[in-house]
Amino acid sequence: MIDIVVPIYNAPDDLRACLESVFAHTDESAYRLTLIDDGSPDVRVKGFLAEIAAKAPRVRILFNEKNLGFTATVNRAFRETTHDVLLLNSDTIVTPGWLSAMQVCLGSAANIATVTPFSNNAEIASVPVWLHANPVLSPAEAATMAQACADISDLNWPDLPTGVGFCMLMRRAAIAAIGEFDEQTFGRGYGEENDWCQRALKANWRNVLCTSAYVMHTGSQSFSDTKQALVATNIGKLNAKHPGYDLDIQRFIARDPIAPYRNALRARFATLSQREKPGVLHILHGKDGGLERHARDLVQQQTDARHYVLLALGERWTIEDHAAGAPMQSFQIEHRQDELWKDFFDGICARFGIDTIHVHHISACRDGLLLALAQTALPYRVTLHDFYYACPAVHLLKGDDTYCNAETNPETCQRCINNHPHAPRVNVGTWRESNAALLAKAAQVIAPSGFTARTTQAYFKNIAITTIPHATHTKNTGQTALIPAAQMSPLSGNISQTLTVVGAVGPLKGARNVEAIGRRLRERKLPVRIVLIGYLDRQFHHSVREDGHFVVHGRYAPESLPGLLKAYNTSLVLFPAVGPETYGYTLSEVWQAGYAPLVADVGTLPERVLACDGGWVADVPQLNEIDCWIDLALARCAPAEIYQHKQKAAQGAKLVEQEIAASDRLNTTGGATLVWKTFVPLAPERWLEAGAAPALREAGDTKAGRQLPRRTLLFLARNALAYRHSRLGRFVERRVSPEFKRKLRSFLT
Repeated sequence: MIDIVVPIYNAPDDLRACLESVFAHTDESAYRLTLIDDGSPDVRVKGFLAEIAAKAPRVRILFNEKNLGFTATVNRAFRETTHDVLLLNSDTIVTPGWLSAMQVCLGSAANIATVTPFSNNAEIASVPVWLHANPVLSPAEAATMAQACADISDLNWPDLPTGVGFCMLMRRAAIAAIGEFDEQTFGRGYGEENDWCQRALKANWRNVLCTSAYVMHTGSQSFSDTKQALVATNIGKLNAKHPGYDLDIQRFIARDPIAPYRNALRARFATLSQREKPGVLHILHGKDGGLERHARDLVQQQTDARHYVLLALGERWTIEDHAAGAPMQSFQIEHRQDELWKDFFDGICARFGIDTIHVHHISACRDGLLLALAQTALPYRVTLHDFYYACPAVHLLKGDDTYCNAETNPETCQRCINNHPHAPRVNVGTWRESNAALLAKAAQVIAPSGFTARTTQAYFKNIAITTIPHATHTKNTGQTALIPAAQMSPLSGNISQTLTVVGAVGPLKGARNVEAIGRRLRERKLPVRIVLIGYLDRQFHHSVREDGHFVVHGRYAPESLPGLLKAYNTSLVLFPAVGPETYGYTLSEVWQAGYAPLVADVGTLPERVLACDGGWVADVPQLNEIDCWIDLALARCAPAEIYQHKQKAAQGAKLVEQEIAASDRLNTTGGATLVWKTFVPLAPERWLEAGAAPALREAGDTKAGRQLPRRTLLFLARNALAYRHSRLGRFVERRVSPEFKRKLRSFLT
């Protein structure tokens, strides 16, 4: 039995709402209700209490003959009751399950003196925004928040430096041991419960937060006119009585042990608030590019689902909660060495209510994801963004960065992998066998192009693959650059034409060919330059080389591409790849910007160009024959070709529109399977909210506490790229974690 005590001073409307919620959401056999009117001058209070007396004879109603103040009124309640006492402000609204949850919390340990629930407005117990008066929720929202609290609680109650008196359950044994509120020091009120909780701590009692209960607090209406004066006076008395109290509170705020529970609660509330929408988990490898862009496009475009992005990087995973609204909430959680991957994965899915999974890539945590996906009961789809499942080298490039022409013979492939500088040392047959099991279990395997589907099918003949092109959602904002326009190199007196390459260009997309074109343009003294709108695997920032014949622009926003192509006076766009792409967002953007490209005859790009006659296709450029590509490109820049350029670009743009329409067939949201309800959610204390990605820093001289300056770090990191393709560089790269690589790439770009 609990003695619920409601001190009353005016505010009859608040009192009515409070008591109605208590009657509606509390088992009447679990409590006895005592109402104490502290001399309210508002006559409506006595009228309402008369109604209560007539309707609820079990409710005890007491009246102070004169106004005694909150502290004395509570002390009277202590003397008038015999059970554990729950102090409840009259400006509160309780929610389903509140009292039973607080009773469980109090009963979990004999040394707990006070229990405080979560609330919208309860200082250190406030959610979703801490130390803040959050808005009062509607009844439906409050019930959802109460359910969210029940769902996230793991029955491990965080300790508090003080309870919060708006709703505080107090153990009778603690009251007997510690005594009543200090009426003499704190007078009419404010600070008396903090003082009592400090006295409890010094007597080895605990004050805890009940993470499984939620009670709304509309505000301290009874003291609205005098509260600030009371605060100023009584906080001084509190610190005089308990030196260091303020410092203890600040230390608690800095440590913030409640953060994991608040974070999990916000995520769970968002899930329950949109329970009619299925939850979709997108699994990514944490690298930039078309894969990440496609996944995030789905998050933005498919509004009929709750979306979550999982960056599965080794043992530490980052989960982005896009269902909670803006700003996106991000969590980090680590896999434990003795933990089954299935339990780890299913625990995440249970926490967010995941109904279906969209696998975009597993390379950053392959072994763990293979085990988890093989054993989970949740359905999943797989999109083929490259050829990782067939080839450990990912892009079907041999060790010398030449295309293997999709070789399928296991013995030939094994020899290639054994000598490949970038591929992991694995058994190719075992690799394909385990990946085949992953694809076979998938509800759907999706390829963004016919070439990707056919090539993958050659390795996995029994896997059905559906071809659905990616949608391109890029709007031209008219921007020209992310760096000052003055840095863009204008045409000089000896340069009259520009060949342009677009994107983040590595070996697959012809990085060495781009460099070779720049060198040959200078050596041949041609009035032509090559501009890379983007960056190379060895050059991330703006630079001008080869006497102005080779310009690297650096990172750009897709929306700014039309303006950049025009600003650089582009004559022709080149795609000098040596290996196969699976779709090619950049090709779509070039067409939409009004340019027709020259593409190498490998992969999906020539397939798309030939499908609409949207440009020109040439043999894959060889380093020792790069002049042939230069001459062919310059032939397409002749004035007589201008009309054909526009016509082909228009045809390419039309194909993009058709692909966008076809992409509507892609529905990865699935339905609400509710399978996750059978899983055990991971405990909230394992969740850490991730802030902005930390900058890559080096400790330097630890004794002096110095850090290397950012400029020095950039110098070291950029120069290290020169050794990336050396034997030592490849050795180091294979041993660096995916998470570190992601941070390094973000730092450099």
